[in-house]
Amino acid sequence: MDVQTVTEIGWRSSRDGPLLQFAQNSFDVFVTVDRKLEHQQNVRLLNLGIVVVHVRNNQFESYRPLLGPLLQATKIVKAGEVIHVAA
Repeated sequence: MDVQTVTEIGWRSSRDGPLLQFAQNSFDVFVTVDRKLEHQQNVRLLNLGIVVVHVRNNQFESYRPLLGPLLQATKIVKAGEVIHVAA
């Protein structure tokens, strides 16, 4: 499994549309904390799955309780589909 953050690939300040276009050409799954993404973008047309993680902040400790469900969601999400992972 290849995992990269938007910071690592130099896309941190990118808008959602171009970022998702890049992601679908490079990855199978896009993990985000942006709960509005699926309402702002037509994710059904994307060639990757989206996993929206509900955490209080974007720090690793906030993800720790959700690591199991998050990993499971990344395995089952299909292209054009959105799965929410929350505590």
